[in-house]
Order: sequence, then structure tokens, then C-alpha cells
Amino acid sequence: GEHGKARIIPMGRPARAAVENYIFEIRDKLIKNKDEKNPQEVLFVNYFGEKLTRQGLWKILKEYAEQAGIESKITPQTLRNSFAVHMIQNGADLKSLQELMGHEDITATQIYLSVTKNRIKDVYDRTHPRA
Repeated sequence: GEHGKARIIPMGRPARAAVENYIFEIRDKLIKNKDEKNPQEVLFVNYFGEKLTRQGLWKILKEYAEQAGIESKITPQTLRNSFAVHMIQNGADLKSLQELMGHEDITATQIYLSVTKNRIKDVYDRTHPRA
């Protein structure tokens, strides 16, 4: 997206409820240097109560990946894709996953189903003694 322009990001109901709770119940208590004439239009704030930057979010993401022992490259999209595949592997139905992912069209969600089937086949082919 372009800098300075708000983007509308599709999200499911649970995520929307969590974000709204954060905005209306929590964020205001965290923001520092409030200016009543010009309230901050910042969604996420950092430890100092200031705007969370792209670099700040990246640093947090890298710290969590390191704590989890993940050595491969991690991006927000990697996490989103991993979440979707994990949900399908653990029995989530496509309609629920569609809502959680914020997809308007179910075909976008079905892509994760084919990814999961291919991964399962790869594991089977590599590990099953009669494969």
C-alpha cells in the first residue's frame, strides 16, 4: 500500500472483535503524549506508548521466532499461511477458516486445502515403508 493511506484489511469476526476490544478498552491506556486536538490514529503502540513501526513489529516477530527455535525465514505472510495450514491439519472446516482468514471468496481458502494435501502426500511418500 501507499504510505499515508489507510488500507482496509479483511479479517474474520473473532479477529475483528479482538481488535475492537483492544482499540476501545486497551490502546488508549497505552498511548503516551496524547494530544486532545489531534488524537493519534495509530492502531498498535510499542513499549513506550508510541506508534509501533514496521521495524518494531519485525523485531518482535524475530524475537518470538528465535524463542521458538525457528531458524527459517519468517514473515507475517509465513505466519498467516502456517496458521491456515495448521487449522486445516487439525480439522477446521473451510467455512470457519474462510471467516478467520477474512477471505471474501471460498476459493482463496481452498488453496490451503490443496497445500495441506500435498504436504501430507510428501510426508507419506518419504516415511511410509510401503510407499
